[in-house]
Formats: sequence, structure tokens, C-alpha cells
Amino acid sequence: KAMSYRAGFCRVAASFNNIINTDHDSDDHRKDNHGKIEHTGDKNFTIAFYDSGLGGFSVVKECVALYPEANIIYIADTAYCPLGTKPKSVIKQRVEFALKTFSEMGADYSIIACNTASINGLNSEMESDNVLGTVTAMCREAAIQLSGIEAPSILILGTTQTIKSNIYTDRLQALFPNGYIEGLATDPFVTLVEESAEDINRRITVVAETLKRRKLETYDAVVMGCTHFPFLQHEIKMALGEEIKVINPALQIAKSLKLTETENRLKQVSVISTGYTPNYDAVPFVSKYIRSINQTV
Repeated sequence: KAMSYRAGFCRVAASFNNIINTDHDSDDHRKDNHGKIEHTGDKNFTIAFYDSGLGGFSVVKECVALYPEANIIYIADTAYCPLGTKPKSVIKQRVEFALKTFSEMGADYSIIACNTASINGLNSEMESDNVLGTVTAMCREAAIQLSGIEAPSILILGTTQTIKSNIYTDRLQALFPNGYIEGLATDPFVTLVEESAEDINRRITVVAETLKRRKLETYDAVVMGCTHFPFLQHEIKMALGEEIKVINPALQIAKSLKLTETENRLKQVSVISTGYTPNYDAVPFVSKYIRSINQTV
């Protein structure tokens, strides 16, 4: 089955190569001695995103605000959603397939816009200026928002795989040696975003009931360790109250791209989904630009 998905991704890559890369002239995309792509002209370039479903669109939202001239490729790996309950070996395979697809489609930048996939499928050798995950940006945003607190108490929300990895716990503990850091697996939040875009009451109830497992008043900040969670930011803030900071790394991930902000119009968003079709009504900031591709890859 894995090989059939890989073959399907390759077919999509070939089919849409001309659509996505019509403006990739060498004069507008030059590489320095380290292979880093510098966007220097007025023509389009492509940023590719991978997530199990809608979550990565929280990062797309920030990227299109900063770089609206970019073409967007988005793999919604819905056949494997939620990734947080899958074995690490499967997650690693999905990331490898995504990066191979992005390379074949000529993407200038590839963002693994999924915390679970970044932690379990993207190693340091795979990361570069042009291949990014979420971990560094998350820790950078936490350092910025909590810079005035010497010993913050932080709750990390994430999938089971993210919390079990202890990556964020260890990184944040290194940033705040005197702080108290712990994680809470909140896998139902992923399903909530994917399935309940319009059911506000259900969203509020599920978020509140899940977060009741912790004494929320004891925390200075809650870290959204999953890119799905910014779509629940309103509900999360309702449960937390006004005093607790909510840390969303999406903007920091977007700023990690070595690009200059522009004011041109967003060109195209091409979505490849491997299972069910995502509910694009949940992402109105880009939905009118979406061209959905090969829903059964």
C-alpha cells in the first residue's frame, strides 16, 4: 500500500509540474554556494506544506500574509490522519514521501507543517534553509513571549506522539532551567478541527472537558504543539481565561523562510489529499484560491 501511495504521488508530481513551475526561471531563483535559494526577481516561487489534514493551513495563513506572491502546494495526508496515533516508522515514511514529491514538483521551500511529523519524521540531516519543521520555530516563539518570566510554568498541548517524544519538554526546559514544563496529549483536538468546523458548541465542550484534566490556573502559558490547534485558539482561550498566554508558532515558522515580504497577490494553492477531502470552509483565507488535485492518491 505504501508503494501505491508513492507511485500516486509521483504521478501527481508529473501531472502538475507544468502548472506549479511555469515561472521558475533561473534569473529569478539563484542558489548560493550552500544551495540556499534566494528569491530575487518578480516571478513566482513555490512553498510546499505537508500535514495530515487541515492543521498546516495555520502555517499557510501566515506564509501567504508575508509572501502572497508564492504558489502553494499542500499535501493533506488525510489517509493517515491523525498522525499522532501512528507508529514512528509510518510517520517517517510519510515525511520521506512528501519531501520526494515536493522535490519532483520543483518546490523552492518545503515545510513539514505538522509537529508530529517534524519530531518523528524529520531528522537534522534532512533539515536545511529550504526544508523546515516546527520545533525550532516553536521554541523561538516561546522564548519571545515568555522572556520576562524567569521560571514559567508551561503546559504543552500536542498529539500522543509529540508528547511522548519529550522534544518540547526538553527544549523548553533548556530555555527555562527554573521553569516547570509538562505535556498533555490532546489528540481529540485534531479530529475536532477535521470534523467539526461549524459545530461551535461541540468544539467548546470538547476543549473545556479535555483541558479540565489539568489545574489550568497554575500555568503561565500553554504551547500549541500541533498546527491544528490554532484553529481552536478561541475555544482554548475560553477554557484558559485571560491570564494565561497561548503560544502559537505559525508566524515564526513563516518567518523562518529566508524571504523578503511582498505585497503581490497570492497566485494559486494546489492541494493533494490522500484520503477524504478536507473541509476547505475551515480555511476561508485561502479557500478561494484552492485547486484540489487527485483526491484519491
